[in-house]
Amino acid sequence: MNRANYIAMFRALERTRTRYAECVKITRTDSTIFRFTAHDKPLTITESDGTRHEYVSAQSFSLTALETQAGLAVSNMDIEGIITDDSITEVDLANGLFTNARVDIFIAYWSNNKIGILPLRASWIGELSTAGPKWKADLRGIAGRLAQTFTKVTQLECRWQFGDSDCGLDLSALGYVHDYTIATTNGSDEFTAPIVSAQHGNYFQWGTCEFLTGSNAGATMEVYKQFETKVRLFLPMAATISAGDTVRLTRGCNKTFGRCCDFSNTRRFGGEPFLTGGDTLAKYPTYGGDDGPS
Repeated sequence: MNRANYIAMFRALERTRTRYAECVKITRTDSTIFRFTAHDKPLTITESDGTRHEYVSAQSFSLTALETQAGLAVSNMDIEGIITDDSITEVDLANGLFTNARVDIFIAYWSNNKIGILPLRASWIGELSTAGPKWKADLRGIAGRLAQTFTKVTQLECRWQFGDSDCGLDLSALGYVHDYTIATTNGSDEFTAPIVSAQHGNYFQWGTCEFLTGSNAGATMEVYKQFETKVRLFLPMAATISAGDTVRLTRGCNKTFGRCCDFSNTRRFGGEPFLTGGDTLAKYPTYGGDDGPS
């Protein structure tokens, strides 16, 4: 949006406040986009990149007051509403598909699309809670994304995520990723699949289970344990698991040095397994010559 459009928007706001509407654009991490407006009718709005999109009327959401602080102080706000659009389901919210989604909030002068839009805030969804059809999201500002740990503390376990750039292993190339069709289910956290015998015995434990089809499509859950063809998830899924659903199972790692030896990847191990810990201070000589309690 150029300077002339900004000036036109501010002048329009000075004249009247009844011809603009709040708009919200939600972009999930999987690039799925949702567009809503507080206007009583759908609006076709020209976005900052020049493309035109329809914003669905959703008067059920409300925003807390916008607050801007000087410096890098985190300016958070909340957005809450009722699920009235079929494209946003309780299952998707419960399965975390909207976690870390980007939320762009702006106002549009709906009676004159040539004026353009006035951006108010770019935020990211932090904590999200649901209660039936009602939802509430904590929107975190860009300064909140800088509130990260810049130094690493020593630890025995590996600090990397299995298969990430720090770990260095290509899980797909190593054959650690497999797609299966669920045969039978037992509740919302357990199922059986035709897992080959070479992958029996907790092969996928500590790994992930991504649902490719079915009511939980797009959701991912960690694998708690596996025994032959039976898989148990850490937590129940938000929707029912059905026979015929397709899942993608990825082998996991318990982040120990011994496990890293099994993968022949110890040079990339992200921990300090041989560092002396605080328990050394509690040791004392014994009669047999070994350190420790007698």
